[in-house]
Amino acid sequence: MQAYRNENKKTNNFIFDNFFLCFSCPLNAQVTGVLFLQQAISSALQNNPELQLARGNLEAADLEIIAEANLLNPFFIFDADTGDKIYRFGLQKAFETGRPGRIRRKIGQKQKALRRAQLEVRIIEVEERVIDAFTDVFINQERIKLLEDTFSFIKTEQEEAEDLSEVNQLLVEEELLDILQGLEDAKIEVEKAKLVLAGLLGKEVSEETDLGNPRELKVKDGLTKEKLIEIALKKKPEIIENDMELELAQTLRELAKANYWPLIIADAGAEVDFEEENAGFFIGVDIELPVLGIEKRQIMATDRRIEQIKKGRKILEKNLKLEISEAYELYEFTRKRLEDYEDSYLPKKDELISIIRQKYEDSEISFMDLLKAEKSKLRIQNNYFDALFDFEDAFSNLEKAVGISLTESKPEVNIPKEDF
Repeated sequence: MQAYRNENKKTNNFIFDNFFLCFSCPLNAQVTGVLFLQQAISSALQNNPELQLARGNLEAADLEIIAEANLLNPFFIFDADTGDKIYRFGLQKAFETGRPGRIRRKIGQKQKALRRAQLEVRIIEVEERVIDAFTDVFINQERIKLLEDTFSFIKTEQEEAEDLSEVNQLLVEEELLDILQGLEDAKIEVEKAKLVLAGLLGKEVSEETDLGNPRELKVKDGLTKEKLIEIALKKKPEIIENDMELELAQTLRELAKANYWPLIIADAGAEVDFEEENAGFFIGVDIELPVLGIEKRQIMATDRRIEQIKKGRKILEKNLKLEISEAYELYEFTRKRLEDYEDSYLPKKDELISIIRQKYEDSEISFMDLLKAEKSKLRIQNNYFDALFDFEDAFSNLEKAVGISLTESKPEVNIPKEDF
C-alpha cells in the first residue's frame, strides 16, 4: 500500500491546483457510458470555457484591426458664430503622406497572429490537464476494482481458514484495514479528479461513467527526436511568437520612419451669412510637421528591440532542442517500462497468483503465504499504475516541449482563420 500512498502524494498537487475548474462554468450536460481519452480531449478543446474565451478574444482582434483602419475617415464639421449670424459646415479629412495607416493595419495583423500562437499554447495546456485528470480517474477506478476484489477474496478465505494464531489474525486484520483505507482514498481521488475533468470538458462526468484505458495515447508514427525538433523549430508557439515579435518590431520601425512625413488635414464646405444674406464656399489645408527628434529616437528603440529579439531567438532554439531531447528520452523510457509491465510483469503476476491460489486450495501452502502473495500482487499492480501515470505525464511534457498535439488523431478545433 506504500506505492498507493506515494501515488496520492504525486497527484494531490495536480488535483488541488485544478480543483477550482469545477466551479468555473455551468455543467448542464453529462458524460455517461464509456468515455475514451480522445473523446475527452476533443470535448475539452471544443467546450472548455477558457478556450472559448480565448477564441472570442481572437475574433475581437478582427474588429480592432478594422477600427484602427477607420481612424482617418472623413468627419463632419460645424462652426457657428451666432453674434454675426455666420454658419460654416463641411467635411474634414486627414491625409497621412507616409501611409502609416497601412502600417498600423499590418501591426494589427501581427498582433492577431501573436494571439493565435498564444491560443495554441492554451490548447496544449488544456490537453495536458485533460490527460492528467483522465489518467488519474482511470487509475483510481481500476485501483478500486482491484482493492475490492482483493479485500473480498482475503476476507472470504480468512473466514474459512483454520488454526490461525492470534498473531496471524492480527496481521490479516492489519492488511484488511490497510486495503479499506486505500479503497476509501481511491474513491475520494476519483471524485476530485472527476470534478477537475468536468471543469475541463465543460460537461459533468456522471458516477456511472467508466473511462477507457488512456494507454491508447501514443505519438504519431515516424516522429523521431530529430523530426520533433524540426517540427518545433517551425510550429512551436514560442517560435511563432518570436517570429511575430520580430516582424512586429520591424513593422514598428517602418511606422517610425513613416512618421517623418507630414500629416495634411484638408477641410471644405459651405459658409452661410444670414446677416448679409449670402452664401459661399471655404477650403482649408493644415500641415502638421513631424518632430524629427522623436521619430529618430523611436527608430533607435526599435533597432535595439530587433537586436534583442534576434539574440533571444538563438537562446530559444538552444533551450528548445535541449528540452525536446530530455522530454523525448523520458517518454521513451516510460513507454518501454510500461510495455515491460504489460508484456511481461503483469502476465507473470497473473499466472503466479493463479498458481498460488490453486496451491492454497489444494492445501499445499498456508494462509499466510497466500496473504503475502496477495500483498505482492497489490504492490506490482500499484507499480504498474505508477508507470502508467509516468508515461502519460511524459507524453504531456513531450507535447508541451514540441508545442503541438502529437496524438495519432488530434480532434478538430475551431480556431478563427486569418481573413486579411
